[in-house]
Amino acid sequence: MPEAERDLVEILAGLGRGEAMALGEAVPLPTRLQFYKPSPKPNSDDVDFYTKWKEGPDDIDVDKIVNRWRRQER
Repeated sequence: MPEAERDLVEILAGLGRGEAMALGEAVPLPTRLQFYKPSPKPNSDDVDFYTKWKEGPDDIDVDKIVNRWRRQER
């Protein structure tokens, strides 16, 4: 990616669903693209990362993992 366009990568997180950023040698100016919503709507959804991180899986023994890390030798 050309250096002049690296700052544009920061706005990727601000893109909405159905939006994309086109940039590079084949695109004269960085361009925001917006796509039509599909019909019929896909039978899928985004993962709820906040809840997954907050609750976590039930089958992980954190104490056991930490003890294994501490016993490692280099």
